[in-house]
Amino acid sequence: MTGGSIEELLDFLRSCGLVKDEFGSWGLSDVGEQAFDALAAGDWAVYAHSLLTASAFEDELMRLIEGATEEPNSLRCPLAALPRLAPRAGVLLTWDPGLRQGDDLVLPLSLLDSLLVTEAMGRSAEIPPWVLDRNAVGWRAELYTLRLERSRLGPHRVRHVSREVGDGFGYDIETDAPDSRLIEVKGSRSASLRFHLSNRELEVARADPERHFLHFWGKIDLDRDPADEYSRLRELQYPVVISKLASAIDAGELEMQARSWLLTAPAVQDSGGGIGDQE
Repeated sequence: MTGGSIEELLDFLRSCGLVKDEFGSWGLSDVGEQAFDALAAGDWAVYAHSLLTASAFEDELMRLIEGATEEPNSLRCPLAALPRLAPRAGVLLTWDPGLRQGDDLVLPLSLLDSLLVTEAMGRSAEIPPWVLDRNAVGWRAELYTLRLERSRLGPHRVRHVSREVGDGFGYDIETDAPDSRLIEVKGSRSASLRFHLSNRELEVARADPERHFLHFWGKIDLDRDPADEYSRLRELQYPVVISKLASAIDAGELEMQARSWLLTAPAVQDSGGGIGDQE
């Protein structure tokens, strides 16, 4: 194995939380020690969970959600369907014997939440830190609404539209009938009810006021574990839910302030000058 390959392997194991680099010296992390002790005893579950939370399996997990049968607090999927729905993630999940019941994989919703948490918090080193920070707050807020709506309606009835389809729809999350909603999610480190709204988002709020809802999650702390923070924010009565957003704006219940303007040159007239004319 080349030096570059060894470095790549160590970086991957560090991203899994299995090793740590302290003062230029590599060693097992606490999770790594647990994982490798378990491996020595023939238990692959801890190692598998570490790989699942470090790698990009969101697409497979979403297909697994769509193809599984919903049960109270869990999803059930035949093992025979895993190669089609989740070929890589399915293998790792089956390494945990506690998730296998006969010929089925039974996945607790709490574990699914934790895996999707990690996927949603993925970051790119090429993005500026301030953008990462802002996006991470927004992603975490969307994650919390996903968890809330999935626990309320079940995972099959909730779609993360902004991530699964695209972010040009003017809302982030859609729920199916009988409680069909278009949910725009906003997050902030502050407790103040203050957020930015695009023209597209306002258009959707006005066009479909009965189905449109806005969820605001405040006091988000990126240093906290997302699962723990979700419970804390729910105790603080988050999210703030605003129905009929456009009506609230029109009634003065929410104040709109212009922070920027889009400027365009007027249509060119044959008889008059305009910006950019040359003498």
